[in-house]
Parts: sequence; C-alpha cells; structure tokens
Amino acid sequence: MNKRSLMISISAALFVPAEIALGYMLQINSGDLANIYKFSSVVLSCVFCIFLFRYNKDYFLVQLGLIFTAFADWFLVMEEPLLQLEGMICFSVVQIAYGLMLTTHQKSLKAGACQVFLRLTLSFVAIFLALLVLGDGADDLSLVSMFYYANIIINLVLAFRQIKKSLIFPIAMLLFVICDTFIGLNVLLSDYVSSSDSAVVKFISELDFDIAWAFYLPSQMLIPLSLIEREVREKGKRSIRRAEKKDRNYSYPLVKVTRLI
Repeated sequence: MNKRSLMISISAALFVPAEIALGYMLQINSGDLANIYKFSSVVLSCVFCIFLFRYNKDYFLVQLGLIFTAFADWFLVMEEPLLQLEGMICFSVVQIAYGLMLTTHQKSLKAGACQVFLRLTLSFVAIFLALLVLGDGADDLSLVSMFYYANIIINLVLAFRQIKKSLIFPIAMLLFVICDTFIGLNVLLSDYVSSSDSAVVKFISELDFDIAWAFYLPSQMLIPLSLIEREVREKGKRSIRRAEKKDRNYSYPLVKVTRLI
C-alpha cells in the first residue's frame, strides 16, 4: 500500500463515522444547534475532498460543487432570515459543476454536445412550465428552482448511465434528488399552490426526524467518496492494461518462433 492509499484509508475511516455522528446529532436536536450540525456535515465533506485533492478535472469539479454546496447551505440553514434565492443559485452552480464532470466522461465529442443541448432544452422547458403553471405567482425563486431541478434530474440520469465508472455517485445523486423532492413539494404546496394545511406539508412537518436531511447528509458524504471509487477503478484498469501489455510482449517472441517452425 503506497502513501496515498494509506492516507485515503485512514481519512475515510475517520470521515464516515464523523458524518454518521453528525447525522445522528442533527436528528436528536432542533433549532440553532441542529442547524450547526447540519452545516458542519457539509463543511466536513468539503474539507475531506480538499484533503484528498488531486490535479484532475473530476476532483476540481466535485470540489467546486462542494464549495458552492457549503455556500448554499449557509444561505438556507445558517442565515436568518433564510436567503432562499441565493441558496438556489449556489445549488444551480453545484449541478452545473457535476454536469460538466459527467459530460467530460462522454465517449465522444458528439455525445457531449448532445448532452449539453439536452440540458439547455430541458432547462428552458422547466422554466417555461413554471411560468405556465404559476402564472403571476412565478418569481425568481421558482424559476431558479426549476432550472436547478431540471439539471439535477439530468445529472441523475447521466450518473446512472455511467454506472460502470462509479456506483457511488449515482446513489449520491439519487439521495440528493429525493431530498430536494421533499423540500420542493413542501415549498410548492405551502407557498405557491395551496395552504400550509396540505396533507403533504402536514406529514413532513409532523415527522419526528428531519426527513430531507436523512437523505441529504448521506448524499453529501457519498459524493467525495465517489472520487475515491473512481480513482481505485482507474488504478485497476491501468493495472490490467499493463498486465495485458506485458503478456503481449512476452508472447510475441514465442509467436515468431512458432511461425518459423
């Protein structure tokens, strides 16, 4: 085991239990104390990724995404009153960063261009639907939120299409989407469509635990861990290629001798 592998193993062994502990603490506490645990869990993911940083596009884009995630959660968790628009703008940057990472893993330039076109098209469709459904009730927050949600759904689909490169990242994105769906339904039904007496809003508000963070914290924990998975898989592929090359070089003289015979 080389120095980097040892560092990764030790840091991951500390990181995962720390995130689990923060997840437990935020569920058994409430108010400002719970918010501190929430924000601390996001910052920890960001710091963990910085600690593991390598100079390649995956680490850079995921680190960028985690930094903007920390900014978003500051606006949505720590600020009083909550700065929802600023938070959703930051979360939109997060999904753009993850989208760029997924696009660079497309097999061809044409596939990448098609993915960008699809992303732009669906983003405009989502914004148009918000304007169509909400009418005069549409505001900057609703439009940015629809742009964000369209992009996270696209990233979820792309992540599962690239599951051979990483299994952890698609799971993280799925948990991310589930969390945002709960929050989005809560905001939509309470602020845009109907009253706070909605059955969905009542169900979410009466739960004994924070259901959104029960999905969100694991997603943020898994995102930096997915980089380790990608790194391990790439090392495995390089080892296989080296072994195959060595076998070809070894067998080539035997082939020549066989042909001469």
